[in-house]
Amino acid sequence: MANKSKYCYRARISDSKFRELVKFFSLDIEAKKAAILIRLNRNTVNRYYQLIRRCIVVYCLNNCMLPENDGAAGIGDIDSSKTNEFTIGGEESKFFGICLIDGKVYTEFIPKDHESDIRSIVDCRTGSDCAINRSRWERYIGLVDLFSGRHFRISRDAQCGQPNSLFKTSELFWGFTKTRLSKFNGICKSTLYFHLKECEFRFNYRHEDLYKLLLTIIRTHPLK
Repeated sequence: MANKSKYCYRARISDSKFRELVKFFSLDIEAKKAAILIRLNRNTVNRYYQLIRRCIVVYCLNNCMLPENDGAAGIGDIDSSKTNEFTIGGEESKFFGICLIDGKVYTEFIPKDHESDIRSIVDCRTGSDCAINRSRWERYIGLVDLFSGRHFRISRDAQCGQPNSLFKTSELFWGFTKTRLSKFNGICKSTLYFHLKECEFRFNYRHEDLYKLLLTIIRTHPLK
């Protein structure tokens, strides 16, 4: 029988167990270890972890201040019922862009039909520190090729270079994300988008109490 919960519709665990689960999630403890420590079925923990990631995606997108243009994936006012529709900008999308607004990083996958343009830009073969200058990509401070793991800097203005702090933030974020994703030893395409947005969330709020922040977010928008 489902429990009445402040955090989740049709909850199968108590609120106290759920708070424990969120605590381990906030500490970035993998589901397998959390299941043992909380004494819950691993499949149950995996399910709730994925629901929390979906909630994070909704939070990130609804707080994103990027303009809705260029057909970039994942922009718009959404709710958790639509997270099943998320793709990574097309089934075989390989690139995502990194934006920085008011000190916060935002990420979005580049639609597959734009990848030929990107490849013509980044295939400069001058090493991992390629400088790119294309006006249509000026919303980004960096691009990442997920297949090769390479990070490319973008300059918005050929006459006026970007502050080094912007480049460093982009590089720091990709370093943080690459380290986090590597611990999973491979991620399914169907969940890659959620893991990327989780990295974005963790990076942006790394100086805050993620446990309290997540509980506040989930209480406002209970998991479905």
